[in-house]
Amino acid sequence: MKYSATADEGRLLSVSAASCSRAACSRVAQLDGLPVARLANFIFSYPAEAAASSGPTPTEPRRLQFDLTPLLMSQVERSLANFNKFVAGFELRLLPWTEFGSDFIKKHGLGPDGFVQMALQLAHYRHRGRFVATYESAGTKKFLKGRTEVGRTVSEESVAWVLAMTNSSLSARDKFELLKKAVAYHAQYMKAAGNGDGCDRHLLGLRLTALENNVGLPAIFTDPSFAATSHWAISTSQMSSPIFRTGFGPVVSDGFGCCYCIRPQSLQLQLSSFAADP
Repeated sequence: MKYSATADEGRLLSVSAASCSRAACSRVAQLDGLPVARLANFIFSYPAEAAASSGPTPTEPRRLQFDLTPLLMSQVERSLANFNKFVAGFELRLLPWTEFGSDFIKKHGLGPDGFVQMALQLAHYRHRGRFVATYESAGTKKFLKGRTEVGRTVSEESVAWVLAMTNSSLSARDKFELLKKAVAYHAQYMKAAGNGDGCDRHLLGLRLTALENNVGLPAIFTDPSFAATSHWAISTSQMSSPIFRTGFGPVVSDGFGCCYCIRPQSLQLQLSSFAADP
């Protein structure tokens, strides 16, 4: 049996055999989401750029054929069965919001990223009635071998605003003032995290050092509060891309994944969860 690999509309990579086609994505692998998004942007923009170029005519893409042995074929089929089982329990939705975008948000003195993060906090509280640990990727690529730090969205300011939104006795002006405080604090935290002043990567380094040297985990890492505040029931990341066909799944079984793109006149959100956890 022969397999082929091609890049097609809506997918970074499509692997197909006969009429069977599947596409997959993962939350965090051995690379960050940004390089993948840049690669996708290049792939989808290349045909138009090449057509407008006065350079040599691009070489036509050539389909790659793979001859698989029976052993490899059985492994492919087993992987496909596992993948189908996973997909059956996975929910993913792309939610476009076209009422306004970053232009409108900034016009009212708010940071767009913090605005979206607060909206997610309010939506989750209305859905489940509680606050949970929320992760947002903060880039640290300004440092040698830097990748990410954790931006912790939940704060005293965010909680105060969400609770205010459920209080009908407060005025719209009071609620807006609390929103501004929550968004401002979020921007402050994200800036500090991007500058290497977050706490999570420091704690990760300490935990891994203890494990690698067999010295036993310090008490903080076995404390229930540490586990609770590191159980990322909401995992988020902003991924601004002109094509925005990207996303990721939850990082815990009872959580949500949210990848979002902020544009001047619109917002695009990709939400995911496991079907067994409504």
